[in-house]
Amino acid sequence: VNTGPAYLLDSIMLLPDTCHLYHLVDSIASRSSYLQRGQRYSTDSLAAERTRIANSLRNRGYYFFRPEYIEYLADSVVNPGSIALKLSVAHNVPAPALRRYRTGNITTRIYRNTGGGTPDTIMSRGGSAVIQMKPSRLRPQIIPECVTFRQGRIFSVRDMNRTQTYLSRLGIFNAISINVIPDTTGTRHDLLDVNIDCTIDKPLEATVEVNASSKSNSYIGPGISLGLTNRNLFGGGELLSVNLTGTYEWQTGRDRKGSVFNSYEAALTASLSFPRLLAPGFIPRSRRSVNWTRITLNADLLNRPHYFKMAQLNASFNYDWQATRHATSTFTPLKLTYTKLIHTTAEFDSIMDANLAIAQSFRNQFIPQMSYTYTYDRAYGSRNTLNWTFTVSEAGNLFWSIWRACGVKGEKKLFGMPFSQFVKASTQLVYGRRLTGDHWLVSRAA
Repeated sequence: VNTGPAYLLDSIMLLPDTCHLYHLVDSIASRSSYLQRGQRYSTDSLAAERTRIANSLRNRGYYFFRPEYIEYLADSVVNPGSIALKLSVAHNVPAPALRRYRTGNITTRIYRNTGGGTPDTIMSRGGSAVIQMKPSRLRPQIIPECVTFRQGRIFSVRDMNRTQTYLSRLGIFNAISINVIPDTTGTRHDLLDVNIDCTIDKPLEATVEVNASSKSNSYIGPGISLGLTNRNLFGGGELLSVNLTGTYEWQTGRDRKGSVFNSYEAALTASLSFPRLLAPGFIPRSRRSVNWTRITLNADLLNRPHYFKMAQLNASFNYDWQATRHATSTFTPLKLTYTKLIHTTAEFDSIMDANLAIAQSFRNQFIPQMSYTYTYDRAYGSRNTLNWTFTVSEAGNLFWSIWRACGVKGEKKLFGMPFSQFVKASTQLVYGRRLTGDHWLVSRAA
């Protein structure tokens, strides 16, 4: 089959600049990379441009405008082998689609998971109303922070998407719906009322996991993990998570050694996360994603019957925030790690005496640590990606300076134990280049 040469766009005639809608369509179409002379004629590309124009209009007040309201007239006779393209608006477009709307009344209704309740209305500074069914553990002031609509502002679908995202990321609702209806009660016909309905989810969630493992050193045994999560601890979307894990293993085969107790490990982890930064306001942050403050505590007990029993305690406090669209940061002002050997066997001591480097990792130690991680992640078009991560951390140096300033000489100790000191920095650059389809060429430098 000979399809012949491809047709190219020769000329593009835009809409007459007779109204605000037509002016916007011309402005959006003129900035298109496809609607240019010399581009290959493609109905799929034209349909994509029509959708892009409609989406832009819906973000500028024309909420009811649809892609099918834009039509193309293509003429291949004027200049054989080329296409003369003309944009036009369909004749059967309904009147609401041609009208530019502003945001009217904004009402958010918060329903209980069990239904019922007594409505309590609170007006926010932005002119929106929050109707919450009482009793409820939800603090009503966190809702206006998630609603990006503003009364009297040009209506935008982007505000709908952002509001949906901000409410969803709280993690406390099992259903969220946003409905928009024209205001028919007043004298103005260019207002859209926004109704947001949210249903609070059950805050408590419990998990149980059971597994079994078999290792190459002939140890086998079961494991269990118990978890309890509260997704709205203080009424502001705070996430409390408590996990208890345990494993028990015994040795099989001919080389097993007799012991009253077999190998076991038990760990308890508790974390409390706030969906906001509990930090000074000068730290730059973005509302495009969740900014978190996290507090974590962990206790771990490890028993190896023929070698040692060791306990480890961890505590950390860190911030996760997004300063710009492509940059995220994690700052850990304090992370404490305490490791102690409770009991050792003669066989283990002899191994450590013969391997002093390994023995250093098993010594009792206290590590007060601080770290900062910066990540820049961006896609350049549809064919190139760039990810850069930089991390700097230190341990013990701040405490050492305080101890030195206080006149302490010689070995510095904290809670009666020498603390570790180090400064470490690392960086990684990952570049991705799309070859064809889902095939990528990825380069990494660290």
